[in-house]
Amino acid sequence: MKSPVITFVVLLLFFVLLIGGAGYIYVASQMSAEMGYLKNQQREALSTSSERVVERLRDALDDILLLREQMRITGLLA
Repeated sequence: MKSPVITFVVLLLFFVLLIGGAGYIYVASQMSAEMGYLKNQQREALSTSSERVVERLRDALDDILLLREQMRITGLLA
């Protein structure tokens, strides 16, 4: 016949493992969801930043082309 203390300890360990496992699964799923959210935020920030860089480079190229054209006109007039 088993001692009530041994039965209590076995049941306690079982429930501790059960609750601990459930807690681990919950935390792991929450962390996975948070990582997905952060990845999406970073992807959007990178996309926005790259669009700004491209826009600034286009503006700079337009300025360079305008200056080149002005230099041609100045050369023709001289």
